[in-house]
Amino acid sequence: MFFGFNSAVRGLLASQRALYTTNHNIDNANTKGYSRQQVEQRATNPFKMPGIGFLGTGTEIYNVKRVRDSFVDFKYWSEMAPLGEWEIKKNSLTEIEKLMGEPSKSSFTQYMNDFIKV
Repeated sequence: MFFGFNSAVRGLLASQRALYTTNHNIDNANTKGYSRQQVEQRATNPFKMPGIGFLGTGTEIYNVKRVRDSFVDFKYWSEMAPLGEWEIKKNSLTEIEKLMGEPSKSSFTQYMNDFIKV
């Protein structure tokens, strides 16, 4: 009798943890960069009863894994390095434009254009 209740309790606790994970997935569905989690359950080791056989002892959660698309992850990470490089170049060129007063009527480009026209 005790083993039957223990098996039921373990199953309910595992299901409750799976529902917590489902709730977590729903709460973060609109979070940028979030990937869904999936619970993996398995039966626990049975209890050997002499003369009767084996008696189940319930279920357990043995892993919570993230469900991700490896192709999308690869493309994301392969594009992040060039993105960072071009952001640095853009920031550097913006600073140079500020130093040179570009573009304006009193900028270096305007003085060069006036010189060439003469």
